[in-house]
Amino acid sequence: MKTSMQGLISALSISIVILLSASVSAQVTQEHHRSSESPLQVEEIASQEIQLLLPQSKPGLVFQDNEMRVFDRLNYNMLLDIFLVEDEHRELFAMADAHLADSIRLEGKLFHYLDGHGFYEYIAGNDHEGVYRKHRVDVDAETVALGAYGTANRTSSIDVVRSMVDPSGADIAERTVEVENPSGQEIHLTLKREEVFHFLRDGEPHAVHSQRSLNRAFPEHRSEIRRFLRDHSINFENREDMIRLSEFVYSLQD
Repeated sequence: MKTSMQGLISALSISIVILLSASVSAQVTQEHHRSSESPLQVEEIASQEIQLLLPQSKPGLVFQDNEMRVFDRLNYNMLLDIFLVEDEHRELFAMADAHLADSIRLEGKLFHYLDGHGFYEYIAGNDHEGVYRKHRVDVDAETVALGAYGTANRTSSIDVVRSMVDPSGADIAERTVEVENPSGQEIHLTLKREEVFHFLRDGEPHAVHSQRSLNRAFPEHRSEIRRFLRDHSINFENREDMIRLSEFVYSLQD
């Protein structure tokens, strides 16, 4: 009986350790903030956990002009759309020339820089008809003003301004994500990590997260797309399904 009890305690201890480890290693996917600053610099109040693609920087490879650079610790800031190099003191610095690279490999993912749009994870296809995935942080802001009897009135009319300086003409370390708040009211921010698949059309990425968004990208093939989605079960968040869907859509372009 004592042996059985010891075994049970041991098993429970192992289970607790596993659960705690999973909890510690789990990434933050959504967080909330309040502020009355004007303007509000989102990257200054957002946690590193929600901004960074990886909980810890990992080895990465940068390919450019048939050469390869190796980095011991590399990460990607999804809010500011920049790659970061971590030094021996665990300080993060923006990689100023990342947009010039042919590709960047990090933690099993291959990233391409699409001119005028930023960094996207390459999934399949080619430069003109390809599938990409965008890793980003969605910023939703609303003002909260006190009304009669202390009731809260919420308004979602706040503008989120992504002041992304063109890296080809200025220092990307100056990038910022601002929320305009001219009246100085309290702002409630909701930050959420997102992964959205994109289909290239004429080299331009188009977000594809529903039948409606797919129709907007390929309006001349609405009827064919409707029939295909009716006959096939497509999950717009599944990698293999999106590759299969892209192959069908691009076949219509031929």
